[in-house]
Amino acid sequence: MDIRQLLRSPSPDSRPALSTEGTTTTEPNGRSTLGLLSRTVFRSPIIKWILPARIRDPHHNDVIFVGENFIELKEIRADGHICHLAHRTDFGYGIHAARILGSRLDSVSIKDDEEVVSKKETNGASNGPSNGIPNGALSDVSDSIPNGTPDGTSNGSRQLPPQVLVLTLKTSEIVFVVASTNADGRTTFSTYSHPIPIFTGSSLHQPGTLLAVDADSRAIAVAATQNNLVIAKTTPSSKRESLDKVLKDMIVYDVGMIILRMEFLCPSAEDRSQVSLLLIGSEGTRVIHWDDCQALTSDAITIKHYRFGPGRPFANPCHEI
Repeated sequence: MDIRQLLRSPSPDSRPALSTEGTTTTEPNGRSTLGLLSRTVFRSPIIKWILPARIRDPHHNDVIFVGENFIELKEIRADGHICHLAHRTDFGYGIHAARILGSRLDSVSIKDDEEVVSKKETNGASNGPSNGIPNGALSDVSDSIPNGTPDGTSNGSRQLPPQVLVLTLKTSEIVFVVASTNADGRTTFSTYSHPIPIFTGSSLHQPGTLLAVDADSRAIAVAATQNNLVIAKTTPSSKRESLDKVLKDMIVYDVGMIILRMEFLCPSAEDRSQVSLLLIGSEGTRVIHWDDCQALTSDAITIKHYRFGPGRPFANPCHEI
């Protein structure tokens, strides 16, 4: 019996009995026992985020496609075509959220192929290994290296790309991802994972569902749908020698409400060291402030509570509590 016959049957009594190896399973009252078993056979091809990023170097116009449990790295070529470079599909039970950490796109210079080749020839490096990708040289090779280097060695002698892909997983991990292309045109990923504190209670209390990155890449915030919030300071881009050095101080805060949205606010021109995190939740709005020049501790942060005025929530000014 197929699913069409099962749905067409008017009542359970009139449905034909299912059999396994020639035998019919029935209950003591004579009625047949029916059931449906399902499991995921093919991963979903749905793309949840499309993020422009420079996770290889400043000279390639790359874009990252993020799905349920996979990422794909593609390059937008000068002719407008999108070229597939690499993909990775081993992100456990799934990806909660994805953001880009690092320099802003408008501050990352992009050099075309002719300019890069001309500079190499001028420096006498035209015969050396090239970071460009030959036409048709595509790769699906991916590496998972704890220290964030494709070959597993320390990369203290070279700096990380200007931007880093940040993922939060359903396994309560935060993962940093960069990529590199070798002389043969093979693109590989380098990753580093850091555990997120696990709390008692349901999955609603496990941070990872919400992810926010400061506009100046000074901090990362990871929150659960309810109550728990994790804030971490990040190392300045100029001092990031490896992926395991991205995070610095980390604190956990119980917001005591359902979090609907979370974003960092842009600092004012008068006080660039001030970091502000906006939380919109079921109990109103809260803004968490701290000074980036100080260590991130519970005593260093200040929290302001706001509630919306009467009437339509967003039609009236907010009032500080």
